[in-house]
Amino acid sequence: MFSNKQLGLFYFNPVLDDQDEAVICYYRCRCSLVRQQALCTGWSNLA
Repeated sequence: MFSNKQLGLFYFNPVLDDQDEAVICYYRCRCSLVRQQALCTGWSNLA
C-alpha cells in the first residue's frame, strides 16, 4: 500500500519559477495540470 505522499511525489512535480526555484504549494501533474496543495492537508488533496 502506498501513502498519499508517495502517490503525490510519483504523479506531481514542484512548479519552478524563472530562476528554477520551486514555487511553494504548487505542483504540476504528469498531464501538465498545475494544482495547489491546500494548507494543513498534507498530500491528500493532490492524490
